[in-house]
Amino acid sequence: MSPLPDRLSDGKDVGRAPVGADAGDDLERYLQALIAGDSATCAHLVDKALAADIPVPRIYEGLMKPALYRIGELWVRNQVSIACEHLATTITEGLLNRVYPNIVHARHCGRKVVLATVEDELHQVGLKMVADLFEMHGWDARLVRAGVSIDRLLETIERERPDAVGLSLSVDFHVDGLERTLRCLRAAYPQLPILIGGQGLAHGGHEGLDAYPGVTCIASLDDLSRLLRSGPPWTCRSVEQVP
Repeated sequence: MSPLPDRLSDGKDVGRAPVGADAGDDLERYLQALIAGDSATCAHLVDKALAADIPVPRIYEGLMKPALYRIGELWVRNQVSIACEHLATTITEGLLNRVYPNIVHARHCGRKVVLATVEDELHQVGLKMVADLFEMHGWDARLVRAGVSIDRLLETIERERPDAVGLSLSVDFHVDGLERTLRCLRAAYPQLPILIGGQGLAHGGHEGLDAYPGVTCIASLDDLSRLLRSGPPWTCRSVEQVP
């Protein structure tokens, strides 16, 4: 997974296709509006994409996600404040609620996923996009509150009996927590498929994850869509089949 470019000025930099004909300009306008806390302009650009019949996953991958990633990069470099980063997250969460009625839900496929952040990880907005994507492919997505403890996550998995678990890592200094979670999940559920994604994986340092079987790192929402479209072969046995 490669690091983000210094400037998100071209829609082709993110995902496999631009958001639309004016992708580069719209992305830059959206980013600047998000930094400024200008929710009205952000909403206008999202509405513009919806009016142009841009699919919701493309709006997520080509507009919302790269802007949030860029703000995260700026925060790490002390170029924006934590208040700016929190406001950007709040605006994005509001826009996800605005977009949600436009999501076309597929017929339920009979599968369930539990989605959670790594323990002590409080950034959850990207995971909400992932939940929407699962639902668009007919899955029942159960989103666990941000920062949930490993014990509570295991309790949720025991109760929900999912076909897969998705974990989000937004900041790379939580990699140790991710590995602790994987060890516990693998001990309790050796065959349960685990998907991992998030900005925290964008800059390397996660090579140790190769030691855990049945774990798939997802670089983008496009990758997740392709995985979900590929059907059952990517999954291991469901939790109900684990001895």
